[in-house]
Amino acid sequence: MSRIHVATQVPTTGPRPPAAMSLLGLPFDTMRALHATGVQAGLIRRSMLDSRDFERMLGAAERFMLGPLARNA
Repeated sequence: MSRIHVATQVPTTGPRPPAAMSLLGLPFDTMRALHATGVQAGLIRRSMLDSRDFERMLGAAERFMLGPLARNA
């Protein structure tokens, strides 16, 4: 007797954004990576509040510059 496998979970990965959308976010991702590298190297103070403020500022700039094309996280 054979058993039928029925998937019970929905895949966790959604559709990938188009390449143009990824390219638009590249400068902002670069700034995030540079900030993280600066913190790890000790050039930027290691502070959760400073990191929060940096992310808020960068997120606001991304939404302002890209408008409806900005990522929603």
